[in-house]
Amino acid sequence: MKIRKLFEFVIVLAAAMLSVQILMACGSGTGRSGPESAESAKNVQEEKTEVAVRDGKTGELEEAARDGKTEELEEAARDEKIEELEETVQDGKTEELEETVQDGKTEELEETVQDEKIEELERTVQEEKMTEPEKEVQMEEAVRSEEDTVREKADAAAESTFRARYLGVEGYGTAAASRERMNEFSYRFLVDDEKRVFFIDNGAKDEKGNYGYPIQNLLKEGYDYDLTAEGTKITGAAEIPAEMTAYEPPVTGEPGKKTLRNFLALAMEPVGTTLYIYGGGWNWQDDAASVQAKGIHVSQDWLRFFREQDETFTYRDASGDGKKPDPPHSYYPYGGYNEYYYAGLDCSGYVGWVIYNLENTEDGNEGYVTFACDMAKMLEQMGYGRMTIEAQPYITPSTAAEAEGTALKAAALTASSDTATGALSGGAAVWKADIRPEDIRLKPGDVVSMGGHVWISLGTCSDGSTLLLHSTPSYSRKGQPGGGVQISAIGTSASCEAYQLADRYMSAYFPEWYSRYPVSLKNAADYFEFEDENTGIFSWTPGEGENAITDPEGIQRMTPAEVLKELFEN
Repeated sequence: MKIRKLFEFVIVLAAAMLSVQILMACGSGTGRSGPESAESAKNVQEEKTEVAVRDGKTGELEEAARDGKTEELEEAARDEKIEELEETVQDGKTEELEETVQDGKTEELEETVQDEKIEELERTVQEEKMTEPEKEVQMEEAVRSEEDTVREKADAAAESTFRARYLGVEGYGTAAASRERMNEFSYRFLVDDEKRVFFIDNGAKDEKGNYGYPIQNLLKEGYDYDLTAEGTKITGAAEIPAEMTAYEPPVTGEPGKKTLRNFLALAMEPVGTTLYIYGGGWNWQDDAASVQAKGIHVSQDWLRFFREQDETFTYRDASGDGKKPDPPHSYYPYGGYNEYYYAGLDCSGYVGWVIYNLENTEDGNEGYVTFACDMAKMLEQMGYGRMTIEAQPYITPSTAAEAEGTALKAAALTASSDTATGALSGGAAVWKADIRPEDIRLKPGDVVSMGGHVWISLGTCSDGSTLLLHSTPSYSRKGQPGGGVQISAIGTSASCEAYQLADRYMSAYFPEWYSRYPVSLKNAADYFEFEDENTGIFSWTPGEGENAITDPEGIQRMTPAEVLKELFEN
């Protein structure tokens, strides 16, 4: 359309210009005169005009054609883009529509399934010819069942409370349950006759970054608990007390009363009812006193465990064979932590518990369980008396005749005649090689720390044998290494006075124990071996004041036989 109009305009313009040229030619002339010259000029001019018009028209026509093509091309490109955009929009709308249709179909399908279930239920009701009240009851039960299912799923991820029996660490005795992985342990429980595995909250960390493991320090194998859990993690535990026959020890002490007699009376309470457990009295993570070792009087856990065992009990593997470990049937602390901390006492756990009861009148205060070799030193640091090392033993005056020219002679000569005991003084130095174990005389109540063991003296007999209280492994009458808290003897044979006293009192006052275990006789050389400055013999210094112990009964002046009579018969 535009090209046509332009063409017409060019023709009109060309005609106008031609007319003007003709008029100009007629008026001015060409050097010729007459009609012929005029006609010739006219023809020439017309030819020039036609050529000019043709050239102009051709150029203008080509430009117009180019412009038109460009515009047409741009219009075509725009049309394509519009078509593409329309197709994209159409595709998007189609996808949205398909999704909408799909959702609608899904909802319709779900509604259809639900309707079918309702129809099926209605048909069942109709077939069984149920009454209207019965129909309502069944429908309500179906609704409640659905609600219960939803609630159970929600509770599984939220907090729950249930009753269970503790079965121990998963994989106990394997590399997966070693101390290095304590923070990641899983634990076995019996829930409604089904064995299940849970994790346990390790508690808060102390200033050194160590967890407190409060729940682990409450759990005991075979005990029942009310547990609180968040999902699969136990966050709380409360023990369900078991019914037990009451036990009254033959000798009982008074917690918090600081007399020497009371110290020994407290020490007698666990005798004959508390088995030896390696690490017993230490907490689960094995770095401080257990809950039981910070309790007043004998723990019911010790008594319960004793009653569950017999003369076949062993504190580690059967027959004491450490070369054939059997963790599932052993109470030995495999893995470097105390899985059976609650079941009994080792030597330091025992003495630590006695000191706790001497110092306290209620459960749960700071404990006194520490390494056996440090017990005597600890008591000295508490201000209760003096610890003598191997250079300062107690000796008998008779030693003076055999120690001529030595410091032992001077010490023996200064010994008190009424007690037949004395101590080296004045800084005299007598080394272990100069001392015979049978010459060491102990007072009742002395606490002896040696390498790997700690024990309480009941005094040295006239024949040089020593009566003692301790928790120690000893062989049962069936040859199994069990033992525990007991009265024992240090001497050369079963005929010594200390052994005879121990046998008489253990058989008379602790018959159940005695039926399992004979009296344990210890070698003097093993029980007076002091390795360093922290080991030695602690002796109480009776006096007055807060950090003092009194001895109104004169226990330190008594013989072992007199001490036992005072404790058991008076």
